[in-house]
Amino acid sequence: MWGFDLKSLIEIILMPCVLFVLGIWLPGHIEKSKSRQRKKEFEKLICREMEEMKPYEPENQAEPAVWTDYLRKRFIHEDIFRQPSENRDFILSLDPDLAYREAQLWMSFDKAVRTRCDGPEEKKKVTLTENELSDMGEYGAQWCIHLANVVEHFEPECATLRTELYSPWETLIVEHHPAVAGKINKAREELAHAKSMKQ
Repeated sequence: MWGFDLKSLIEIILMPCVLFVLGIWLPGHIEKSKSRQRKKEFEKLICREMEEMKPYEPENQAEPAVWTDYLRKRFIHEDIFRQPSENRDFILSLDPDLAYREAQLWMSFDKAVRTRCDGPEEKKKVTLTENELSDMGEYGAQWCIHLANVVEHFEPECATLRTELYSPWETLIVEHHPAVAGKINKAREELAHAKSMKQ
């Protein structure tokens, strides 16, 4: 009646529909694939850099050392989390909990560094007041809590991070600020409990 055969139907209706669907689906699929790849590569970078984040004795330390002095290297992922608006795609490609913990980790570190420094020229204070020491301890406790969560995220792929990274930092911070030991222990217990609930 209409004069269409199957070949004409395929050429006129089906092929344009298929091309239209592919045109919509393919770019989204490619972008998701790129995003997954970025996430994997960024997580590998974080894990690799965390292997180098162990505390090292400060060099040429004239004044008494505080816990932030023991992190002597700077890291790419540290800079990425310090500039979130410039690195939105990287950060959003990560697991939300990992992104939050990493951001909080570096904020705690930066707050401790600012507590230690005097004025805009970033000159280190020779002595700290009791309040400043207390703040340094709190920032150290926060550093440990967020570091433990980040390490937890990377287990078992980066199995040595707990013993070679987290434990030395916890020991160092508790040695410098014994008053925060209870807070760190409680957070560690809560993390272990949450891990056991997942299994």
